[in-house]
Order: sequence, then structure tokens, then C-alpha cells
Amino acid sequence: MTEYSRQRDNDNIAADELSLLNGANVEGQRIKAQRVKIGFGGDGDFQDVGSGTPLPVKSASPTGAAELTDAGTITIPEGATVLSLLVLGESLSTTISGFESAGVEVSIGPLSGIIDWSDLDWVAGAEAEIVSAGGVDLVQALYRT
Repeated sequence: MTEYSRQRDNDNIAADELSLLNGANVEGQRIKAQRVKIGFGGDGDFQDVGSGTPLPVKSASPTGAAELTDAGTITIPEGATVLSLLVLGESLSTTISGFESAGVEVSIGPLSGIIDWSDLDWVAGAEAEIVSAGGVDLVQALYRT
């Protein structure tokens, strides 16, 4: 049963009186759980979650992958977010350019050795590239469009 508790500033807080708590019977003990409505939005804005406005979530699954096993260029689609970058090799020079992270341009290189970055959250611009000069065993990028 939903009950409403009045607060000092006259706001109502919705709560359910529980009959079970973690599987144990608590009927008659007047234990309540606050009712919470799921929503989203910026400061001062609340959008109810519903079939027409689903809760926005960030998918961790890549929608694209690209790799090199020698000299070459990987072009990441504009607007894609790089999830992971793996560079393996002994004598390579790899350069990363054309990405932004939190509004800051990301350009790194030359890289060599074994490098594994995950959860990069770099967003590709129009000229986003990962360029290898050769001598590379593997350059792999996983991204989400």
C-alpha cells in the first residue's frame, strides 16, 4: 500500500509499507521503503522513463573493429567512440590523431612496444586516424558508432 509522509516543508514523500524484507516476513512492523520514480534530464529538468522515452544508456559493446598487421592507416568513422586500442610490436611507430576527449583534442605518438588502453572514451572527428609506419605485429581498435 502506498503511503505519503509529509515533511516539514510540506513536500510529500511516497513510501510502500513492506510485508516482506529480503524474503523475511515483516508484516505489522511498519517498515517502509521509499518509492523512487526513474527519470533523466539536466539540472531542473525531469523526463519520465517510458516506452516513448527510454532510459538512455551507454552501451559497452563495440559496433566496429579495425586492425592492421603491418604499415597502414585505420580510419575511425566520424562521431564514433573508441572503446579500446591495442598496439603490439617491437619496432613500430604508431600515431593517433583526430580524436577529442571531453572537448580536448587527443594526439599521441609515436608509440612503440606493447600498449593496451581500454575505456578511452575518445570521440572521432572527421580526420580520426591511427597510422602505423610498419614493424607492427598488431594495431587493433574497437569502437562504437
